[in-house]
Amino acid sequence: HQLSYSLAFPVSVPAFGFGVYYIKAGAAHSAPAHEPVRAPAVDANGATIYTLENAVYRIIADNVTGLQSVTNKQTGAAYSLALDLLFYQALHEDAYSYSVNGTAQPFTPGGVLLKTHYFSGSLFDELYMFYSEEHGVAVRLYQTGQVDSIQVEFGIGIVDLNTDVIVRFRTNISNGGKLYTDTNGIDELLRTNDDTHLMEENSWPATSYAYIRDGMSMLAAALAQVHIVQSLGDGELQAVLHRRSRMTDVSDAVVLDDVLPHRETAWISIGAAQAANRARHLAAQPRPVIVAGRATTELDNKRVSAGYDLPAQVELFSLAAADSQASALLARWRHTY
Repeated sequence: HQLSYSLAFPVSVPAFGFGVYYIKAGAAHSAPAHEPVRAPAVDANGATIYTLENAVYRIIADNVTGLQSVTNKQTGAAYSLALDLLFYQALHEDAYSYSVNGTAQPFTPGGVLLKTHYFSGSLFDELYMFYSEEHGVAVRLYQTGQVDSIQVEFGIGIVDLNTDVIVRFRTNISNGGKLYTDTNGIDELLRTNDDTHLMEENSWPATSYAYIRDGMSMLAAALAQVHIVQSLGDGELQAVLHRRSRMTDVSDAVVLDDVLPHRETAWISIGAAQAANRARHLAAQPRPVIVAGRATTELDNKRVSAGYDLPAQVELFSLAAADSQASALLARWRHTY
């Protein structure tokens, strides 16, 4: 979590093709410290107040509990918005069941952030929130490109056995326990929370998106992979990010004992229902994949020159690096029926 240096620059990559960019050492010089475009403030209680802003959103956060509120500048509507990173103690009866013990717990007493790192510049504003030495969340608003969604990047480290890590968004959108999810990225279903049932029975799969809404507003999340999602309280949307278990499957193979750090990105939109839904749809489109390499030959070897024709009604769903070294790519396809 030592963020000593960060390099960001805009690029223009063709829809069908790639761009190659090089970073090399130059002459030593003393660079001035970055001055944030939106400097933090201090409130009456001594908390540091951060502002993240672009053409669509203004987010207010602090260094104690993180996100506080968001204003959609296009409509002028303001919403409460909190983000909790929590964990359940799992009661896995088998490798693929979902059962937990009690309520979700914070990683620190009272859910107070361990530390924060704030950056405000001409390309984007971002706030890193560290919930422990192992786990953190970055919230980012871009000044160009995808400005109508909030990028949320999760970094989950090693977790204890039989632990389910979740993210919970809390808003003042009164959804009455109703949650909408996609069905394999094609159609969507209404899911209704029933307090007379177990928590696990109010859990639903979401392939690419989920959202809650009331008569006027919507909180929507475009997801990079399949998640268990829930809305256990009014105005809440939560998703299971990471699971670790040593249970065996039917072939007695140990599964889900994942001790590697987990990293993924979601895109959040909040505001008038039609606009938020459109932003969610755009955010779900495949994005460029960054492949890093030390030398030109290494990058050249990763390029694919051959062309392939897709079967009818099959489209690319997502493309991402399959490991931290970007030595392989993970492609997901879907049938459009």
